[in-house]
Amino acid sequence: MPITVTCQCGKNLSAPDHLIGKQVKCPGCGAILVATAPATSEAALPVTSTGHRACHELDYEIVGDDMQMVIVELDPSETVIAEAGAMTYVEGAIQFEAKMGDGSEPNQGFFGKALNMGKRAITGESWFMTHFTNHGGGKQHVAFAAPYPGKIMPLDLAELGGQILCQK
Repeated sequence: MPITVTCQCGKNLSAPDHLIGKQVKCPGCGAILVATAPATSEAALPVTSTGHRACHELDYEIVGDDMQMVIVELDPSETVIAEAGAMTYVEGAIQFEAKMGDGSEPNQGFFGKALNMGKRAITGESWFMTHFTNHGGGKQHVAFAAPYPGKIMPLDLAELGGQILCQK
């Protein structure tokens, strides 16, 4: 059964369902899209020119005042990546695994990952990041908090060019 993928340019593409999770190219504007299952609210997530998925709306709630915590709601098959040791709690259907590097380039080779690990080591960051993925049929929650007092500030990465630089 074919699925319909809608590009941000407004063009509707028809694709066979075996392409779910694969990249497809929009014939209208040339944008690279990732076909998703029709049960999700988004038919496709645009991919930037470097091959990364563009950010999409993330459901979250910030709790607390000086020692804040952010509770992230994950849709089925959705993943959030966090610094090792930041997780406060996780619900049952969410599985997590530590992966080398920051997760921004999942198809990167060993030497690229080693270079990124070196950069992270120099800046005092962990070599590994934890990927939390909802493998359940419904929405699940995972919460994160910092080990020291501070404020959590929500940022719209689309307004900031998709990247920010943070320092301790």
